[in-house]
Amino acid sequence: MIINIRGTSGSGKSTLVRRIMGMYTGCRAGIKRPDRKRPFGYILTHPPALPLVVIGHYESPCGGCDTIKTYAEVFQAVRDAHEAGYDVLFEGLLLSTDKNHITELALDYKDDHLIIGLDVSVEVCLESVNARRRAKNPDAESVNPKGTISKHGTNRRAMTQFIHHGLNAEWHDRESAFTRICEELGI
Repeated sequence: MIINIRGTSGSGKSTLVRRIMGMYTGCRAGIKRPDRKRPFGYILTHPPALPLVVIGHYESPCGGCDTIKTYAEVFQAVRDAHEAGYDVLFEGLLLSTDKNHITELALDYKDDHLIIGLDVSVEVCLESVNARRRAKNPDAESVNPKGTISKHGTNRRAMTQFIHHGLNAEWHDRESAFTRICEELGI
């Protein structure tokens, strides 16, 4: 199964992936690449579930695929991991604005692909982003909401398109997304 989590800044994408990663009680290995200081991803085990490859790093509060240089690199890693027999989980803010690559991947793996859209209000997203900023620097000013509002709208339109075209795409709040992903992965 390939699972793509989508949402804007502060929607809880990275937190959700960390929570899923915490469910895997077996071996955890970082996928290293010579040109990267942080892991490119992780291989996790939780027998009897299939091993899970998580693409992206989770060594900082904002995790995911956003530190990977190109979409092509992300999607090739997803395809390679799936073809090797792993379940795959990935997310990233920049990926949440992409429709074309996700659609292509979903069509190539139609029966083995799930798109989870985090249905979190833009107000809650902004609160989360500002709390994260203040955790780093108590004197930090609030984020300019324009970018978050714009990406929130872009993601909603993309999810609407995925659903309209019959892709396996579902809206979930943070908690039901966790439950749905655990169910799909068999953990």
